[in-house]
Amino acid sequence: MPSMIDVAKLAGVSHQTVSRAINRPDTVRPEIRERIASAIEQLGYRRNLSARALVTNQTRNLGLVDSGSSIPGHTRMLMAIENAAREHDYATTVAVVANPKRDAIAAAFSHLMDRGVQGIIVLANTTDLAEASLRVSANVPVVMVAGGMS
Repeated sequence: MPSMIDVAKLAGVSHQTVSRAINRPDTVRPEIRERIASAIEQLGYRRNLSARALVTNQTRNLGLVDSGSSIPGHTRMLMAIENAAREHDYATTVAVVANPKRDAIAAAFSHLMDRGVQGIIVLANTTDLAEASLRVSANVPVVMVAGGMS
């Protein structure tokens, strides 16, 4: 995989200029941006989001706790959340919890937080899942989407 340094060498600029062209394009002169864009295309460069997360301390990753339900409305909600996240440059990581008990929810939260999520969305389609989720703490914001619970 080509690196930002490879792009910088090909474009004849510093890697800091490449970074600015990617993250804050208005701070780089148009002719320099064009050279960088050409180098990016020529090399097939792709941003390393893991490296960016280390620098910014922001993963832009959201965790979804889901029961794995195949109820049509529930599936549409999962898809809508994932699409909205992607539109705002966030990724999603899903943890399916088949057993809506506190320990299972705590394990799912822990799994997601270990992956650096910046927030957790619980898709609670059952009262048991909603109640168990309320009894688990997390070091990130948690939002619950609940409706049509059984």
